[in-house]
Amino acid sequence: TLQAEFPAYAKPCIEAREILSAAVVLVEHNVEYARLKAQVADLSDEQFKNLRAIEIDLCNRSDAVVCVSDNDRQRLLNDGVKPELLNTIPHGYDPEPFSLPAIQTLRKDFEIPEKAILIAFHGTFSYPPNRDALRVFAEILLPQLANSNYPFHVIAIGRNPPSKSPHQNIHFTGSVDEVGPWLKACDLAVIPLREGGGTRMKIIDCFAAGLPVISTSKGIEGIPVVNGREALITDDWISMTNEIIELAESSEHRQTLAKAAAKFAVEMDWKSLCAQYLAIYSAIRRPSK
Repeated sequence: TLQAEFPAYAKPCIEAREILSAAVVLVEHNVEYARLKAQVADLSDEQFKNLRAIEIDLCNRSDAVVCVSDNDRQRLLNDGVKPELLNTIPHGYDPEPFSLPAIQTLRKDFEIPEKAILIAFHGTFSYPPNRDALRVFAEILLPQLANSNYPFHVIAIGRNPPSKSPHQNIHFTGSVDEVGPWLKACDLAVIPLREGGGTRMKIIDCFAAGLPVISTSKGIEGIPVVNGREALITDDWISMTNEIIELAESSEHRQTLAKAAAKFAVEMDWKSLCAQYLAIYSAIRRPSK
């Protein structure tokens, strides 16, 4: 089985298929033409149509296509990928690193007051949707939280941080060996994404770390949670601010959300999800030599 983790990788796999009597599985981490249209402002209509045609063709020439969310699956189906090729398997996570203890020196390292509420947000900060989320924190959420009973600080975990923080209460860790201990040192997670594609693996990481999560609908896209049970979902910034304050003031509410989220995350263990990949592999008929 030749598994292509990006549309461009599917092309050499397809060319090698007959020589190796192999099967080709294309994993669509995003619908790439849709992602590019959203993130590349000067992409022309003609360029977009060409990219879409290439990606749809590569999907249809593969033996199976794995999407990481039902939204992406539906987009490919609507744009011409054969329905019998399409499968949805979300991204998984390795639970072992999340058993590591929380970082104990976080507040001291960043000179954060003991009574402050620590908000986790993690990702690669060269990625435009994550940079936009930082602007939401700096320009909307933190100013709205300034008049609450607690000081709120954002712990931005991940590589390629900006050279200067956009707000005095946003602190960057840079690259870390394991994200779990950093998440576990925080009080809650907020995912104010307004754009992006694929499955939001940062949500599953937060669930696995035992964090209550507040997110936009875009930030939790591809994760089939129930609003109010595993996470709080809102696209209104005032509402999000109020929910952050409510969670900060209620440890019971935080624990209830975190418990339901951790139960949800168990099913996203790679050991469970790999069985779904194996089922796809075994169902494909290989070409004979």
